[in-house]
Amino acid sequence: MPNPSFLAVVLALVLYNGSVIAELVRSGVGNLPRGQSEAGLAVGLTRGQTLRSIQLPQALIAMLPALVSQLVVVLKDTALGQIIVYSELLRAAQIFGNGNGNNLQSLTVAAVVFIVINFALTSLAQWLSRFLKGRTAGATAAGPGEGNPTVPAEGGQVVTAAGEADGRGR
Repeated sequence: MPNPSFLAVVLALVLYNGSVIAELVRSGVGNLPRGQSEAGLAVGLTRGQTLRSIQLPQALIAMLPALVSQLVVVLKDTALGQIIVYSELLRAAQIFGNGNGNNLQSLTVAAVVFIVINFALTSLAQWLSRFLKGRTAGATAAGPGEGNPTVPAEGGQVVTAAGEADGRGR
């Protein structure tokens, strides 16, 4: 490797952001209802097939806004790589400014580019969150007879889900 500092930056960013994304995936799959995996196993899929075919597609929708937000963090972290002699936007702006004698202007343009990219990614994450929230959350309509679930008790009385007899006989 011609530049060991480049390897250090890449390795550090991959390990850090990889662990954050792995935790996002783990929590996204872990927050799914248990019945999703049970359904896959019931139809004869292995645990791996259930994870790939049923759980990950559903979890991806829920964790997509967080993944996009993590991309914003990756973008910001790459700017820190400049300290370790990793050539990127800020370093290129400094070099350009030094060569042309207009440091302030080139750094201002670099700052605007950073702000625009971060704002765009953050707006995308917020839009995805609102868009997907409507698809993944919310109250479900109660089916017939689901408003007050009742269970027949001994002696013909009907008992509500709270365990109270409602006085109706059957």
